[in-house]
Amino acid sequence: MTLESRVKRALVRHPDWGNERIANSTGARQPLIKAVRSGAPMIPADVPALSADKAAPLRADFSLNGVHLLSRKPLDVMKGRFHSLQKGVGYKIETLCNAWGCSEDTLRDHGKKHNALRYVEATPGEYITVIVHPETKQGV
Repeated sequence: MTLESRVKRALVRHPDWGNERIANSTGARQPLIKAVRSGAPMIPADVPALSADKAAPLRADFSLNGVHLLSRKPLDVMKGRFHSLQKGVGYKIETLCNAWGCSEDTLRDHGKKHNALRYVEATPGEYITVIVHPETKQGV
């Protein structure tokens, strides 16, 4: 179904709707809806159509020589979050989970991966898991 036919169908079904509501419903732009309402041609006569031989060649943005291509964007958002933490300060996992909107397991996994998961002896024999800046030294 073409965009023009969707607009015509919406106009028949809902003649009381305005152009904005029809645009939201069909995905068409408002000038197209105005043209369909008035019966004007869809493509203005003063705009020449581009043929395949006259089309401008596409310009390459950058070379792919020596670049590792991935099929998906890596999900490494946590690295930036860990590096935004203050050095020399430990944060409880529960606190960061609430602030960052992630689960404790996710935070632990990423903390291990980025060398940000540490254990602090709160009382003798009792250790608490904390998240630190990845460049925080061990004996601080």
